[in-house]
Order: sequence, then C-alpha cells, then structure tokens
Amino acid sequence: MPVAILSGPATHRSPLIHSMDTQTITCPYCGEPLTIAIDVSVRRQEYIEDCQICCRPITLTVERDDDADTAYVEARSEDT
Repeated sequence: MPVAILSGPATHRSPLIHSMDTQTITCPYCGEPLTIAIDVSVRRQEYIEDCQICCRPITLTVERDDDADTAYVEARSEDT
C-alpha cells in the first residue's frame, strides 16, 4: 500500500498555459520518479495516470492552496 505525498511550489509554469504546472512524484509500484502535469485552475481533482516506466495505474489526488502556489499531490496504487 505505498503512498507518496508531495507538496511544494509549482516547478515549471508554462508562459503559454498559465493554468498548467508540473510536479515530480514517485510511482507507488516501481519507485521511479515521474513528472506529471497539474491543472492548477482546478482546486481539487482525482484521476488515474499510468506510470511511464512500469505502465501500472496510479491514482492521483491533487489539491491546491487558495493562492495556487502550492499543489499537494497524493500518488497511490490502485490497491489502496
């Protein structure tokens, strides 16, 4: 039941798409670091994204602060 919870300021803000940021997570299955895109225009979201390395489904829960400078990402296996 591995769960990775990361938080921090947005790492890469695109000048063309102001509502998208990226953050690095750790795959709960294989342990590899992955960069995911985060839509900071949505305050709370949950979705499934496949690991780019082991291809297993990762359930991602993303919440952002009101100031949109900090996104909290929870990455968990489908089993949890």
